Amino acid sequence: MHKTLILPRDIWNMTQLRRLRLLSGNYLSKPKRSTTTDDVLGLSNLEELSHLCFSSCTEEVFSCLPNIRKLSILDAASDDASEYLKIWYI
Repeated sequence: MHKTLILPRDIWNMTQLRRLRLLSGNYLSKPKRSTTTDDVLGLSNLEELSHLCFSSCTEEVFSCLPNIRKLSILDAASDDASEYLKIWYI
């Protein structure tokens, strides 16, 4: 079984983040809202995200990643290597 890392919710504050390459399955929590404007914070500069857990693949998360170009998704609940979805170039 793959280890799963739960990324801190504060990652949504890292607006200059361009690449996030991690080795295990990564659970990305739902996007954070700004405390002053109630707008949803997004990672508009993020172009690459590796090993995102399948359970994090929601419309809400992807709507906050408008410039993602390279994405790999992992079913962290499976031991089977075939469950790893190859890198997608968007």
